[in-house]
Amino acid sequence: MPSAENVSQIYRNSQKISNIEASVAVNTNRISQIERRCDIKEAKFDKIEAAMDADNKSNQIKFEALFAYQNKAIGYAMCAGAIASGLFYIFLNKVV
Repeated sequence: MPSAENVSQIYRNSQKISNIEASVAVNTNRISQIERRCDIKEAKFDKIEAAMDADNKSNQIKFEALFAYQNKAIGYAMCAGAIASGLFYIFLNKVV
């Protein structure tokens, strides 16, 4: 038969175990809350990242359109210069 001291020790140990279990439950709950917050922040980050990607694509399209327009303008200027040069050459040949 267990002695009163053993019964008392068993009771104290079971109380310690109960306290540890309660602490683990609280910490598990806190970890779950932190994980949920991290998931929310990660979702927000993903949205921001997607918006930045879309903005970068939009800027890239604008840049490409501007570059094409600039190339076209340079082509027109070169063509106009060639025409002016040809007309000046014809003018010089007729005058001289």
